[in-house]
Amino acid sequence: MIEITRVFPECDADTLFVELLLQKGKPSHYHGITNTTKAILKSKRTDFIIGVVDTDKFKRDNADIKSFSEVVTNRLNDENLLVIKLPNTNKHIIRLHPAFERWIWEVAKKCGVNPGEFGFNDLDKIY
Repeated sequence: MIEITRVFPECDADTLFVELLLQKGKPSHYHGITNTTKAILKSKRTDFIIGVVDTDKFKRDNADIKSFSEVVTNRLNDENLLVIKLPNTNKHIIRLHPAFERWIWEVAKKCGVNPGEFGFNDLDKIY
């Protein structure tokens, strides 16, 4: 299993998602795509590290995230996610599309989970 210190989530929702997936410890939280990509780029680690970001609703992509130009896995059509990496490194980003709240809503529905059973009858309640 991946060490929590190798995961760089970008927002509160992404951080919670990582905590739920890994079930151990708290990952560092980087407050935004720009800070997350900068932290990954500055990391001296040479082993596998991964950032988790969602598509920002209000900003354009910054130059740092554009440097993660190698597509490892494109699952945009069926799972609304993209795995990209910085070429010639072990530095990756999982990018959820669109923003986390809509992404998790869509994934739940595709998996046959009814958000209404958990008190979320419409997407607005998640925001």
